[in-house]
Amino acid sequence: MKSLKIKKKDVKVGDIIEAMYISGDFDNVSHLQLTDVVHAFLREYVGMPGSIITKKFTKDSAVDFSNRFKIPVETVVKIITVFRISAGKEKGVKSKLMKSYGKHSIKGGIKSGVSRKL
Repeated sequence: MKSLKIKKKDVKVGDIIEAMYISGDFDNVSHLQLTDVVHAFLREYVGMPGSIITKKFTKDSAVDFSNRFKIPVETVVKIITVFRISAGKEKGVKSKLMKSYGKHSIKGGIKSGVSRKL
């Protein structure tokens, strides 16, 4: 599978779908079907801002999407997986260092155990 080259700044759903379509890994799926699957996933399993969605994407969900969009189950799973990985939050070295620094105190590390107050 080819890697998707997307700039991580201001990534939009349309950019991810375009990159997936251009990559050539989804040759048996039309652009419209690809867009419909991703939009249905966002609407039903991720939710729109302000809504609370507790459903998880399972094997039954993949079979349902397969029947609804007339795409093989393996392709549906591949589409959702690639979309979730591409749309995931970027974890850089800078954020890891900041989190690591926040865990330690200035006087020599994390204090563990019960301290007795006199």
